[in-house]
Amino acid sequence: MNQVPVEQTIRDFMVLYYGTLTNNRSALAESFYIDQAILTYQSDSFQGIPKIKEKYGSLGFQKLQVIPSILEIQQTPGNMFLVYVYGRLQGDNDRPLMFSDVLILVSTPQGIRISNHVFSLIIADP
Repeated sequence: MNQVPVEQTIRDFMVLYYGTLTNNRSALAESFYIDQAILTYQSDSFQGIPKIKEKYGSLGFQKLQVIPSILEIQQTPGNMFLVYVYGRLQGDNDRPLMFSDVLILVSTPQGIRISNHVFSLIIADP
């Protein structure tokens, strides 16, 4: 039986994460985060699944397109993974914005989950 390399498993997880962000935001917190996870979104921090779910629910767009262009993975001590993503997103019919995502992923009995997550929009002055 062939084993899938860990890096491919992480890449598949991120594809699923961004697909869920695009199509079913209400399922993100319970499906992808550990109970005490911390999400920092544009410098505001939210800890725990209820707060993270509330934050995702408060995002003002209905339709979202996410296109990651860079995805880097490093394994850390303790068998965790540091993931860096850089890409473009577009909410509704707004202009596209660049974003940066940094995550620490952990292995749990339920599978890979996010323990720490820092998301930033990259907004340049015109």
